[in-house]
Amino acid sequence: MQAPVSYADWSRCLDFLAEGLDDEGVLAAMEQGSVSSGGTVVQLLSERLCTLFDQRLTRCSDRLNRDLRCSRGEADLIRAMLDMRRGLTLLYKVSLIRSLPQTLREYLQQQLRRSAERTQQALEESSADDRSGHTRTLIRNNSLLRYDTPLLQPLISSTPPQPLSNQQPGAPRKRNILV
Repeated sequence: MQAPVSYADWSRCLDFLAEGLDDEGVLAAMEQGSVSSGGTVVQLLSERLCTLFDQRLTRCSDRLNRDLRCSRGEADLIRAMLDMRRGLTLLYKVSLIRSLPQTLREYLQQQLRRSAERTQQALEESSADDRSGHTRTLIRNNSLLRYDTPLLQPLISSTPPQPLSNQQPGAPRKRNILV
């Protein structure tokens, strides 16, 4: 996708972003784009971007609610929260695009922050019934408010584990039997 220059180019990028098609590619193109300083173009683009932002926030929230309803345990809770954070991170990256007017970027960041805070607070309040406090701890440790920090890379390594002892790889392992 090419860097947007005209309103038509920006509109095409926003259409792709609204559909969720190649978010990272669209974001990369938008970062390279430029906005003409004409009043109507900036106003139209701002309105479209605010509408898109609200739609994507709603979609993230709806997906979180659906995932939480279907969750079967702690792993599903954490996965749902991390998915929500990925969606918020994308929107945060959109709000950082330098070619957009400063006031628009600040407004988008405020909207994003408010939405994340409301959702985080609702999750913490809903975990009040857990007497052990474990669910609340999980929710706080995987906070939605950290959308501006990169997510950890997967913990699964593609390299095979190394033997723990001086044992040769592939050799049968001695077993200790306790009687």
